[in-house]
Amino acid sequence: MILDRYVLKQFFPIFLSAILMFVALILLIDLFTNLWRYLSSDVSFSNMIKISIYYIPKSISYALPVALLFATAYTVGDLYSRNELTAIFSSGIPYRRFVMPFIFLGIIMSVFSFFFEDIVVIPTLKEKNFLSKSVLNQNFSQNSANVVFKTNNGRTIYSVDLYDDRRQRLTGIIIVELENDGSFSSLLRAQRAEWKNERWEFQNALVYSWAGDILRSHPYNGSIIYDEEPDVFKRNAVAAEELQVKDALLFIRDLKEQACPILRRKPIFITAFLFRQHLLWLSCFPRQWAADSEKIFCS
Repeated sequence: MILDRYVLKQFFPIFLSAILMFVALILLIDLFTNLWRYLSSDVSFSNMIKISIYYIPKSISYALPVALLFATAYTVGDLYSRNELTAIFSSGIPYRRFVMPFIFLGIIMSVFSFFFEDIVVIPTLKEKNFLSKSVLNQNFSQNSANVVFKTNNGRTIYSVDLYDDRRQRLTGIIIVELENDGSFSSLLRAQRAEWKNERWEFQNALVYSWAGDILRSHPYNGSIIYDEEPDVFKRNAVAAEELQVKDALLFIRDLKEQACPILRRKPIFITAFLFRQHLLWLSCFPRQWAADSEKIFCS
């Protein structure tokens, strides 16, 4: 429709200008927030530029919904100030039909934002965070102490006093095996274990199990293979914003296998999609602002 093309022709220059403005603003905020750290660590100017470049996709992701709202409101207001809305509505075109291009554009941008976030934003954000930690000498140890977790649908429980990531070594190991009904089956206790040949090899390990009514012990003979990956024992430093969809699904699967409680809520991409659509709704139907705002902030 000619009207749709005309409205979008008025919209896109404002939208692109808003994107550039908000992206520049977000980049400057991030730069000046960390500037004292860069100066105190003698970070070179080239590394500062690299960090800012890696942060551009994330800045676009932040700026997209706000720029969409700003451009929509500005375009409608500009048409109103030139009395073009009066001419449009006088010709018999209803208000809801007039804003349909904005609604469809919002849906397209929401879908684009999801794939853009997963394919472009998350990898570049990882690079940005890694480079920032490197130039600021922020070393993160992946050794962990007092590790307790479940696996095998909660039927195997690990308790480890210390995990040495560099040597891939466990110290002070207790592994409890449960039956399907949750009753005790056996307990393995070892002073040390090392990751070799895709499995844990225990030193001085004893297995305790019931023999009738007596709990007896015997040396571990390797009949049960424990092959939990060393990554499971590392310090939990998973950043949700750095997980792509496939990695997030694997992480949730691992949590379920460890019988960890899972908070059931809407997936983040659905939440982001609905949020962007609500911004468009408020900009296109300002008379709904009060009622919708009450629903947002009171729920």
